[in-house]
Amino acid sequence: MPENRIHLSCDLTDRILTINDLNLDTVAGRFDLKGRVDFKKAFADGFISSHPDLNAISYHLSLRQKDTVLETLPFIVSGVKGTMTCLMELKGTGVNPKTLTAESTLELFASNLSAGETFPPFDAHVNAQANMEKGRVTLHQLDARAEETHLKVAGNYDIASRKIAADFKFNTPDLTGVLSLFGFKASGNMDIHSKIGGTITAPIAQAQLQGENLEFEKVKIGDVDAKIQFSQGMLSLDHGKIRNHNSLLDISGTVRIRDPITHDILKNPGLDIAINGDALFIEDFVEGIQGKFTLNGHISGDTAHPLGRLNLKGEHVDVYTRKVQEVRLSSDFDGDRFNLDPFEIVIAPGETILLHGWISLNKNYHLRLASEGISLKNLTPLQLGDGDTGKVSFRFQGQGGFENPQINGEVVLNELRFNNQPLQDERFQIEVKDRTAYISGGRNVALDATYQFQTQDFSASAGFDNTNLSPYLTIAGQSKLSGSITGKIQATGNARSPDQIKGSANISGIEIFSKKTPLLRAGDVKAFLKDEEISISGVRLDLFERGFLNLKGTCKLNGDLDINAHGTLPLEIIAHLSEGFPTAVFV
Repeated sequence: MPENRIHLSCDLTDRILTINDLNLDTVAGRFDLKGRVDFKKAFADGFISSHPDLNAISYHLSLRQKDTVLETLPFIVSGVKGTMTCLMELKGTGVNPKTLTAESTLELFASNLSAGETFPPFDAHVNAQANMEKGRVTLHQLDARAEETHLKVAGNYDIASRKIAADFKFNTPDLTGVLSLFGFKASGNMDIHSKIGGTITAPIAQAQLQGENLEFEKVKIGDVDAKIQFSQGMLSLDHGKIRNHNSLLDISGTVRIRDPITHDILKNPGLDIAINGDALFIEDFVEGIQGKFTLNGHISGDTAHPLGRLNLKGEHVDVYTRKVQEVRLSSDFDGDRFNLDPFEIVIAPGETILLHGWISLNKNYHLRLASEGISLKNLTPLQLGDGDTGKVSFRFQGQGGFENPQINGEVVLNELRFNNQPLQDERFQIEVKDRTAYISGGRNVALDATYQFQTQDFSASAGFDNTNLSPYLTIAGQSKLSGSITGKIQATGNARSPDQIKGSANISGIEIFSKKTPLLRAGDVKAFLKDEEISISGVRLDLFERGFLNLKGTCKLNGDLDINAHGTLPLEIIAHLSEGFPTAVFV
């Protein structure tokens, strides 16, 4: 990093200061100042005169800056890279803003602008001319271009009356590159035309905004048409329309930014906003989700204590191939709380999930989630078979803060049938406290697990006591197989380091049948997982009641095998294996 250095070459002759070269080298770049300052008329009787006329000073200065590395500047948005060079000239007479006469020009070049490697870098050019005369500043033009993005501003400001008049135009065929500098992921065409009047303390502004094919953070917004006004401290949206294919959303209302009496900027702006969408098709905005929604609401109060109501209804919603018949939300804002009264999800006729409670602006909550019974076929993507049934019901209650949620609940699986055989009901207890989740319960499978959200440490064990394997074989696509298992499987580790997970399986008995024919029996099966390797100390598999197979060795999780096997394999078993595993090939 270069050291700060300064070099000055100038001379003062007959009250005329000539700056031959003023060089300043800093970490922010190099600055060169040249020019001339004429003090003759200001100090007509010499520098020791007691009554100089400072407004008679005339000057002509030129400042060139180059090689400024943007990432070294403290006021630049974090992550923005590039270099900047500019040239500014100032010519005028006087120092009193009310009487001086001056004109200035600015030309700025920025090259290789970027905010990371997501988007390619681009160049920008700014050109501006302004003058000041008799207390009036006129910006003849400020023209900024970055590729096809164009910003143009012109206007004037009167110092005495504090009146302002300006015209602002912004157009870009693609927001991607420009907004990437500010850390936003957006795209689409944007055109803004605004006029500003009034005074600097009480400005009046009108803006027309039009956008096409807008997308923000992977959410498709579509086309936007809005007319915005600002007057007497009030921001008004006369009409705001968002249209995306078949969806149309109307937004209108006001936001009070300044106090109408003191004109101070309000800490909590006042709100009066209406939202209405009679036909919103969610697939127009988010990929992977389909469904028709209606939305209407009204918000008043202020940003610290909003008041109002919001109603949402959706029909035939398809979320990543999972179908929901209906979604209904009745809610209201009451100060710092968002009340759900309730949020209802209808999975199928008679199968509903209800969410009651409230969420506050300070990230606290008190919520209750419950369902009296939903068919497993309507929830799981697994193929359960036509004759298999079952329902899940649950109740959860939580309160506290989102940073450290406290949740208690129960999940019950009942009416379970696989291969037309009834199964025992399953009941699981779930608790979340101190940033740790606990799961326990189950009859068919005795489950006990913990997971720490901050460290991602976990431990889990599953106990089997003559557990019916039919449901799991059916889920795996082997509905013609059945069986049972007794034993225990355990695992511990950290989700961030899967290669360090340790586990063990101690199976005292396992049986597999094809229809009613026994295929496999085994007892005293022990296996261990460590360093991404499964080791089998030795196991005997009895096959088809007349054969056997002894196995010993290791198996890497990447697929490498080192297994020693010997025994007797009856030929009859091949036909049953081919029937149970139709995709298998035996040579």
